[in-house]
Amino acid sequence: MEEEKRRLPYIDYAKAVGIFLVVWGHSVRLTAAASRYAAVIRYIYAFHMPLFFILSGICLGRKLRYKDGGIDVKFEIKRAFLRLMVPYFFWCAVYTLIDVFTARPAGVLINDIYAAVCGVTAPLWFLFALFIAETELIVLYALLNKLRRKYAQFACGGGVLLLTLFASLVLNKLYMDGRVYEMSNWVRYPTVLILRTLPDLFFIMAGAAFERLLSLKIKRPTAAVCALVSLSLYIAVEHMTKNNANLIWFYLGANPAAFFVTGIFGSLAVIFAAILLPQECRFLSSFGEESMHIMALHYPPIPIIELVTGLWFRVMPNSICIVPAAIVTADVFAFSVLVFEPICRFVRRRVGLIKSHGKG
Repeated sequence: MEEEKRRLPYIDYAKAVGIFLVVWGHSVRLTAAASRYAAVIRYIYAFHMPLFFILSGICLGRKLRYKDGGIDVKFEIKRAFLRLMVPYFFWCAVYTLIDVFTARPAGVLINDIYAAVCGVTAPLWFLFALFIAETELIVLYALLNKLRRKYAQFACGGGVLLLTLFASLVLNKLYMDGRVYEMSNWVRYPTVLILRTLPDLFFIMAGAAFERLLSLKIKRPTAAVCALVSLSLYIAVEHMTKNNANLIWFYLGANPAAFFVTGIFGSLAVIFAAILLPQECRFLSSFGEESMHIMALHYPPIPIIELVTGLWFRVMPNSICIVPAAIVTADVFAFSVLVFEPICRFVRRRVGLIKSHGKG
């Protein structure tokens, strides 16, 4: 259907905000300024990754809702694999090659390869985690569609949502009480991969649920009120709890319930604010469309973030870290649009030609 294929501008706007927060958080975390800007890191990490899972849930939920004749589970999972796991393996290979050429120690190289296999390579882990979460959501939608009554679908879906929340809270406590940081990486990495699927599924299911609400064509005054209320709740909860979370390691903080609250309301604040923006803001939507490439290109072992932040803090040691983050984002965006995207289009055309000759 046309409605399913139509791109939603506010999704790209929200992605643009989200990817800038990712770069900003890493720009702070990977420099000597990390301790000075601990509060900035805390507020960013309270919701920036849940935002991307929720946005993915909105997009996938919308697509699956418009499917006529049922959901082809194998086809949808295959599409998700090509869209997420192929770039994941590609960028992991790029990172590994850079490590080899920079003569990283053999032990570090082996650890990095194992981390890639277990889906804990920063920042690429999100692609691996999102593929698992989308697969779970596709299967869940297919099962719920077998229920004929709508109230049964909502009841079962809500039950699964609450179950993932409860299980995440319980397992996070057991995980942290088990002195996770004393585990060897050979045990820790696959453990994180398995446990992290719970909060990931919660947020992507929350996104699919919000999609039903957002499909009602919310008016701008309503969106403005929702954005303000969501932002206020996000700031209030994070300020009161000072919860320090990092989803990649299934570390939900000393108050994991607060992470789910800030993850939801911080994301909703961005989404409702994005709805308020003009529909034809091409510059901002371009950043959202390139968010995957920006994510992969800005982080070590690709050295751009270290070069920019290192130079910036050498010249202006007491400045705010948002400026080098903006520089890194702009540089990586320009490289992605001017260099990487043309290469990708060339490869896709070549693959298409090879396939067409094979069929011929």
